[in-house]
Amino acid sequence: MVVYLEHMNRYSSEIAELLAKKGRTSKSLPSFLWNAVLNPWATFVYNYFSASAFWMAAKGCCCT
Repeated sequence: MVVYLEHMNRYSSEIAELLAKKGRTSKSLPSFLWNAVLNPWATFVYNYFSASAFWMAAKGCCCT
């Protein structure tokens, strides 16, 4: 979990710098909430369940 959070923190910081240089910032509250709260959470949940499904399938193939 720590490795994932470090990766996402580094990635989000780099993207924020790049977007700030281009002058693209969140101009509305819904846009900010999506970019700052909901999108990272949704990405984590998606990656968690995708990896979980992969490992369960791999375990099932190995055990049969």
